[in-house]
Amino acid sequence: MTTRRQVLLGGAALALSACTRSRPHGFVSGEFRSSAMGGKVGWAMYRPEERPLPLFLVLHGRGGNHNTAFDDLHLDRVLRGVVSRGVAPFAIAT
Repeated sequence: MTTRRQVLLGGAALALSACTRSRPHGFVSGEFRSSAMGGKVGWAMYRPEERPLPLFLVLHGRGGNHNTAFDDLHLDRVLRGVVSRGVAPFAIAT
């Protein structure tokens, strides 16, 4: 007999297995040295198309980093979804 706990754990494992850290085509990232921050600062950008695009700038909150918009909020997936529905593409920078 399958217990409720086994079903929930199986569902959680399945959901986590779908969350990969692989980045889509058009994703670039790097870092730069900031004297104001006292060290290296990361940045990331997702451009769904190789042409000039409007830019959506994402600033993370306390405790986040330049990957929060992609790893936690999945904004690259959201953008691909809305573009497939006819919304004009834009770039996301963090």
